[in-house]
Amino acid sequence: MIYFHITPSLEIYSSDREVIKANNHHNPIFPTDEKDYSPLSNFYHNSIDLNSALFLHPDETYIARVKDSSLEESGFNVNDMLIVDRSISPLTGQMALCYFDGHFSAFRIKIDKAVCWLVSDKENHQPIKISSNNREMIWGIITHVIKRL
Repeated sequence: MIYFHITPSLEIYSSDREVIKANNHHNPIFPTDEKDYSPLSNFYHNSIDLNSALFLHPDETYIARVKDSSLEESGFNVNDMLIVDRSISPLTGQMALCYFDGHFSAFRIKIDKAVCWLVSDKENHQPIKISSNNREMIWGIITHVIKRL
């Protein structure tokens, strides 16, 4: 179970409440004489299920791991995990994972006068108009990104 606390600027999550509240917890950043002390111990209010938070449509959602630097212009680095939902209809401003010219790429969606365009963050790339002939190139909308820091 995952527990959290909400403040105006931060939500604190833990994968196991017992780990944080364990006896003899030692925190080198905030030393204390109290053996049961944890700076997070007063923050448990609720729980979160990451599957339900990240996979709104589980049967239509998958994870794609970035394997090279080709998506860096879009803000995705090597080993980032993209949560991609195939059931979402594209809206302006969303990022789509697309299969184009034999490889995957990320494009921003722009809808102008009922026409859907894929706009690349890479310089010198012309927008691609989506039609019934190339609609299948959109593999889904990127809803979340998991990054390792």
